[in-house]
Amino acid sequence: ELRGVWPGIEPDVYEALRAETAVKRRAHAGGPAPDRVREQIEGAREALARHRRWLDGASSPPPIVRAHREGRLLAEVLP
Repeated sequence: ELRGVWPGIEPDVYEALRAETAVKRRAHAGGPAPDRVREQIEGAREALARHRRWLDGASSPPPIVRAHREGRLLAEVLP
């Protein structure tokens, strides 16, 4: 379809238009690029491990519990 509009279109244009390429280029914090998603997953795993340790009695409570107990906003107790 693109070559019908302009026969001289280069193959690299097709690569730029692929969904996978577009996702990889969204590498900002919280974006869908694979490296950013891996970072988000690792952060979630670390948070889950902290919460599990708390449930097992091995560390201080998570921030949301501290905020509730102290009658404060969650943002006030986050590191």
